[in-house]
Amino acid sequence: MNKLYLGFFKAILITLPIWVTTAHAQTPTVSYATWKDHAKAAYTIVHDDFGDESTVGITKYADTMATNRNIKFCFGAITSACDATDWADAKRMISHGHEVINHSHSHRCSHQPGWCASDNLYSVANFPVEIDGSTTLIEQNTGNRPRFWIHPYDLSTQQVLDRLKSLGYLGARSGAQAALNGVHFNDFFHLNYFVHDPNSNLNLLNQAVQTTVAAGSYLMRELHGVGDGSWAPVSVADYRAHLNYVKDQMNAGNIWSATASEVITYKIQKDAYTPSVVYNHGAKTLTVLFSGSAPIQTHLFKTPVTIQIQLNGLTVGNNLTVKQGSETLSAKISGNQIIINAYPYKGALVISTPDVVSCEPNCPPPPPVCNADGKFKVDVWTDLTTPTRSMLDLTNNARYPNAPTTSTIVGSNHFSRSDIGADKYGERLTAYLKPSVTGDYIFAVSGDDDVELYLSTTHQAAQKTKIAGFKGSTTSQQWTKYSGQKSQVIALKANQTYYVELLHIAVSGTNHCTLAWQKVGEVTFTPIPKSNFSSEPCASATQPFVVLNGTRTGQTALLDWSTSQVDATTPYTVERLESNGRFSEIGTAKTIQFADETPINGINIYRVRYTDAYGQTRHSEPVKLNFTENPNVYLAPNPATHAVSVDLREWNQAAVTMYVYDVRGAEVQRIPTVASDAPYQLDLNGIQTGQYLIRVQSADGRAVAKRFIIKF
Repeated sequence: MNKLYLGFFKAILITLPIWVTTAHAQTPTVSYATWKDHAKAAYTIVHDDFGDESTVGITKYADTMATNRNIKFCFGAITSACDATDWADAKRMISHGHEVINHSHSHRCSHQPGWCASDNLYSVANFPVEIDGSTTLIEQNTGNRPRFWIHPYDLSTQQVLDRLKSLGYLGARSGAQAALNGVHFNDFFHLNYFVHDPNSNLNLLNQAVQTTVAAGSYLMRELHGVGDGSWAPVSVADYRAHLNYVKDQMNAGNIWSATASEVITYKIQKDAYTPSVVYNHGAKTLTVLFSGSAPIQTHLFKTPVTIQIQLNGLTVGNNLTVKQGSETLSAKISGNQIIINAYPYKGALVISTPDVVSCEPNCPPPPPVCNADGKFKVDVWTDLTTPTRSMLDLTNNARYPNAPTTSTIVGSNHFSRSDIGADKYGERLTAYLKPSVTGDYIFAVSGDDDVELYLSTTHQAAQKTKIAGFKGSTTSQQWTKYSGQKSQVIALKANQTYYVELLHIAVSGTNHCTLAWQKVGEVTFTPIPKSNFSSEPCASATQPFVVLNGTRTGQTALLDWSTSQVDATTPYTVERLESNGRFSEIGTAKTIQFADETPINGINIYRVRYTDAYGQTRHSEPVKLNFTENPNVYLAPNPATHAVSVDLREWNQAAVTMYVYDVRGAEVQRIPTVASDAPYQLDLNGIQTGQYLIRVQSADGRAVAKRFIIKF
């Protein structure tokens, strides 16, 4: 792998001319989409045993069916079985976007699990043929050097993986069966996968995709042939139906169909280059700096990354020109974002737009800065009676939770407490965690005599849930004595604030408690250091506070919004964009509704201004309503069960985007580019019962929202 490391520092500037007239605009931000084109999840189909006479369906059926649907797959070559016809088929499939990968030279076992015959093994002595030789054969016969490895019989050894890394492979299918890859996975040589075996069926194929979309993660599906004599072949009908399902998920923006190398190199680029923003009002430029070093040679990058520039108060039109050197790239405007697919290492992107509108003079201020202070709050209840010798002796006490004996702010190098020199007491440790690195984490607790751990998905204590706990006694930093000591895997985002609470009851003996964590893939737990916790909360700058919706009834704009923060203060100020390019106040509301009975003729752009729990002025994302012409939308039946018919025929065959929101304003589903010349059947399977809002919006800003109820 050393040959692939360049060890250089790369700085890339993205320059965006912005014509703004004052110097107080909110600084735009930049980030990467989790998956390409903002898909919710990624999916790779892998066909094993290419070249074997039993898998003729890969070239006979799979290639054509997948290519016609713009779905990519990987096919693993057994090089000893490939003849001239197979190599010609391989080159044709590569030209269709599929990826050839290595399945060894002779498909032998890398070790003997008990059922693999002793004469069907290969060892280090066979690596020159099984690994090196098969790599060379694929490259010589297809012109493409394989970068991904799938183990015969799914049997791997560390020696095999070390050899693959030395040959410049990007990854391997060596992880757990029937397991997804987490959103923040970074071990490309232990990718998890699902096997299609003789007991599998179409429903299981589709259900795995559904689970992946819900988790926002990455699914690798191991198949063999299609409609042939291979091991556990997929029937032609089931393969076609599954690809149709995947295509529907792609059209809905749920799935990114990609090869293994595309997914891996997308992740590598995201991890290698860190974007940051410098806004220079005087020069009227937006500069995005990508800092970091590429861990592999750049020609190995198989797909661009999706870059999203959040304009934060600036409104741009659709007349964008994007240049990367002499190359012209396409850009997309989505809400208040500019979205571009690009390779950061190639150099500066210059984005020109002549019709930018400033949010002045009411631009929101920069978000608060969160600095961990290494402190946490400790509430102690002494002189407990302890008949159960469990946490109930604390939580059932009349003084809990509002009347602790003492409440103090403690500074410490770790999130832990030592013996206070007494028995029969309980304590509550509370703090706000701020991870430095985005990733999948596991928490663990140790202590004596009973410990419970709670974590919130936000900085709010009201949203906490219990994630670990045990009754018993451990030594300091002993993490594996009881099954309840460890949490499940939890995804955390860098620089986001999470409320954490540790309850501890001490009956007798040497009393203590400690909270630790580890990233998935690490070997040991580490007590959480002071650089990652604070006694004071700090809201995430990316966390949504208010989600604004708007509908038109006659000549009245009806605005309603929801807030994910119960402590956000009122009143709310409603603003409208005026012809001078600035937002002005048109009214206030102490509820989450407002009616503008005098909208301007044409397009009206609204937003809500409010003060959050930390005293910061914030704004909702704007909504656009067109008062030139506003066709209607009809729903039937309402209430609905498994589907609802959305009649869009008044939209004169214009393509529209359809959104489904729950009562909190959270987006449940998005269907882009819906043709309005016939009623659209909206599938409600998988959506819980309750009240929802369907919003239909055309490209010119016209929008209508209708409420409906799902009852099963």
